[in-house]
Amino acid sequence: MGDVAPDDLRRRAASPNGTTRAASTALQSGGFGALIEAAMLACWDRAVELG
Repeated sequence: MGDVAPDDLRRRAASPNGTTRAASTALQSGGFGALIEAAMLACWDRAVELG
């Protein structure tokens, strides 16, 4: 699935107007993606520090 874009995966996993789509939309509008990105960068930075 590495060759499938995230938006395509969301469309495949969630029914239009369904509960998963509602949750995904709420997470996206609340900045969840940016939080995950910041968390992964912090994790990477700490891993580099630890060697």
